[in-house]
Amino acid sequence: MFQALIDRIKRWFGSLGAGVAVGVREVAPYLPDIYALVRRAAELTPTKSDDEILRAMDELGGPVLFDPATPAADRGRIIGEIVLAAAKARWPNLPERRIRRAIELAYGALRP
Repeated sequence: MFQALIDRIKRWFGSLGAGVAVGVREVAPYLPDIYALVRRAAELTPTKSDDEILRAMDELGGPVLFDPATPAADRGRIIGEIVLAAAKARWPNLPERRIRRAIELAYGALRP
């Protein structure tokens, strides 16, 4: 599924593309499930209101602390942390940098 993308990256970016391809290949097994988490978080938080974020935290897990005074511009980061916490709970031994990479790829696929 991701091999065509990896091959295209290698052609476009040469040696840099090979490094990027390795990064994509490392997270490829987790992408479908992380994409589902990202999609569900987006469904639960269309306006990023307090109630939506709290509902996402209840359903997906997430940060223990949430300040309702968090500016609207920073609420996307909070939602990302909720997704990160849910993924860490599912794959506790997977390095955080790989989980974050997969989240970024999934978010890019959701909102190109």
